[in-house]
Amino acid sequence: MKCKEIEKVILENVTERTAVPAAVQEHLQHCSNCQQLWRDLKQTISLCEMITAPGFSSNFWSRELAIFQKVPVAGRRRKLVICLSACFLIMMITTVSFLSWTGVRFPFSPKSSSYVQGKTLLPSDDDLLQLADYLKEEDPAFTLRLLMSN
Repeated sequence: MKCKEIEKVILENVTERTAVPAAVQEHLQHCSNCQQLWRDLKQTISLCEMITAPGFSSNFWSRELAIFQKVPVAGRRRKLVICLSACFLIMMITTVSFLSWTGVRFPFSPKSSSYVQGKTLLPSDDDLLQLADYLKEEDPAFTLRLLMSN
């Protein structure tokens, strides 16, 4: 068997804790790389088995509840109002930014033929339609290339 095949079998046997086939045992006797892999995997698994998850003390939740109850109700309400106000402000700024980025005009925006979108001064829709009509009449091949590129 080749080392790549042996690695797969070793990984399966170590994780599932099944018996190692005779062909793998024979290969392990002659191949130092696979022997090292076998030793490293067994050592890693034995170290992982020694680790125990930390537990909570018996009074952990009662201490946390007591800390939470010490915070005055007015303080909690104030923090809640501040948090909700900040979320609303962020949502409004994001909405206005997105709409201006997509080119939506607001009722309070200037009535000029051009308007600012992001950092670029863009022509109005009528100007764009006039330009499209002009290009269509003057140079249809260029207009087709321009449309196909975008």
